[in-house]
Amino acid sequence: MSQDSQAVTEQQIAQYLEDNPDFFQQHPHLLAQLDIPHQNGGAISLVERQVALLRELNIELRHRHADVTEAANENERLFEKTKLLSLSLINTQSLLDTVAILDHILSTEFNADCFSLTFFNADLALSHPLVLITDKSIALESIPSFIDTKKPICGALRPSESAFFFKEQAELIGSAAIIPLRHENLEGFLSIGSFNENHFHAKIGTLFISYMGELLGQIIHQQYVIENVLP
Repeated sequence: MSQDSQAVTEQQIAQYLEDNPDFFQQHPHLLAQLDIPHQNGGAISLVERQVALLRELNIELRHRHADVTEAANENERLFEKTKLLSLSLINTQSLLDTVAILDHILSTEFNADCFSLTFFNADLALSHPLVLITDKSIALESIPSFIDTKKPICGALRPSESAFFFKEQAELIGSAAIIPLRHENLEGFLSIGSFNENHFHAKIGTLFISYMGELLGQIIHQQYVIENVLP
């Protein structure tokens, strides 16, 4: 048998050590003899390298824990703000009251720079500068990618989209959350705009704003029925 065929490959050594994790426990003297090149020059022992790796892992885990804690705290803050908005909306007596509550809480609690409500119900009797009532066919020309969405869309808007939702403030909008409002025959959008381009980004969680849209859709539909249908 040739010397090449008898040579042990690196893969075989690695596999053996993986299959026998207690190897260095049985041969502890080898640990002190092993040197591993350090990225800054020189050499360190295997034990020192393991300690360094454990230290790096510990730092990484602490960072992850901090990120998870911050996310949990942010979710708690969003929950409290959403709860405040929900309780305030439930107590509104009219569509105009609802618009006023949205205007106040979205700006003070959610740091929104502007917002608007868009409806495709031609018979909705509500005159307000923050409310647009239009035909769906007209909206299709300006916001085709939003028309049939069932989930909130966050991020930057195209100029035509920003102009449709935010009118005079369109050029100031850096980012926005466009939240569909759908309940029975009610169809439209709650649009929340920010002058900060990073405020509403594409990867932002939409759990709370989805709930906001569902609740608002039901409340506005009920108020519309009370104001326009019931005697």
